[in-house]
Amino acid sequence: MNKKFTLLVIEDDEASYKLIEAALRVIDIEILHADNGQDGINLFSKHNVDLVLLDIQLPGMDGYEV
Repeated sequence: MNKKFTLLVIEDDEASYKLIEAALRVIDIEILHADNGQDGINLFSKHNVDLVLLDIQLPGMDGYEV
């Protein structure tokens, strides 16, 4: 059985996340979402993530710190 591709999007702007999600929803992948760096790190450590799309300007811990 093939593993489903897993994408983690770390983006605090809801409109930007919705645009990314809508564009990628047409392909059969699992999309995880975090709206801050710490939640993104937590999701990354709990799931077998294949690719991360990371906003650089996040509140609190910025993308470079993540």
